[in-house]
Amino acid sequence: MFRRNLITSAILLMAPLAFSAQSLAESLTVEQRL
Repeated sequence: MFRRNLITSAILLMAPLAFSAQSLAESLTVEQRL
C-alpha cells in the first residue's frame, strides 16, 4: 500500500516536470523554425 502511494506521488511529481520540459522543447523548436 505504501509502495503504491509512493509510485503515485512520484508520478504526480513527474507530470508537471514532463509538461514543462515538453513546452520548453516546443518553444525551442519554434525558435529554430523562425
